[in-house]
Amino acid sequence: MVSEAIVNKAQALAHRIGPNLFLLIEMVQTHYKGERRISLCDLFAITICLVYIASPVDVIPDPIPVIGLIDDAAVLAIAVGHLRESMDGYKRWKEERGGSDRNFDGGRGGR
Repeated sequence: MVSEAIVNKAQALAHRIGPNLFLLIEMVQTHYKGERRISLCDLFAITICLVYIASPVDVIPDPIPVIGLIDDAAVLAIAVGHLRESMDGYKRWKEERGGSDRNFDGGRGGR
């Protein structure tokens, strides 16, 4: 049985990384809509990250409670680390347009 401490840590991690996942998806959407372009390198990194997270084939199988999501979280953390500057630029662009970040962090714009 999975301990309560592990479940609590997993939930805290999900709250921290979840907004980044939605932000990456939105960055790709605005790129393909032609509203704001991102570099091919960033687009490739985001695509690989999203495909890995969505894929049923993982290093640690997702059906294993809590532990199965660790590799997905690690891939997302690596992608966010690589894309931090691009993500910050996207947030600034969105704020300048008067866009809301309600899906990501309650409208605080990541600050």
